[in-house]
Amino acid sequence: VGALTLGAILMLLHSGVKLLKWLSRIRPRQQIAPNRLAWTIFDANYEDGTANGFKVKHLKAFSHALRVYLATLPQYPQIDALTITEIGLQFPQADSRQIETIVRVITALENEIFVSGADRTSESLVALSQVNLEMLFNDLESLVPRTWDSKE
Repeated sequence: VGALTLGAILMLLHSGVKLLKWLSRIRPRQQIAPNRLAWTIFDANYEDGTANGFKVKHLKAFSHALRVYLATLPQYPQIDALTITEIGLQFPQADSRQIETIVRVITALENEIFVSGADRTSESLVALSQVNLEMLFNDLESLVPRTWDSKE
């Protein structure tokens, strides 16, 4: 009887350890599409900006999300680390209208972010009009395709 009990305990222990190993395995993260990630950031900051007034932090988030998205595209490698003048020089083979739109959007965002230098905090309201913000958001829509299930 003792050997039978010991055998049953060892069998259950072995199965329990296998089950515990399986449950605590390392699972790879689900990859989020770059355009979905960018639109998540755009939409959240646009919603917050329209509710509470657009601040420097919203424009920084727009600029960063756009640069990170564009850097994932094969035609714009490392665009997230380039200055505005380097963008036009670095990609002469790219579509000139798209490059103009990219430069225009990044210029508008970064001019507003850095307009007052160190005196400006991320909670400072921006001076862009509602019309300019709408044009900026339309340019973002032309550069970053929306996913099929994103809100519009």
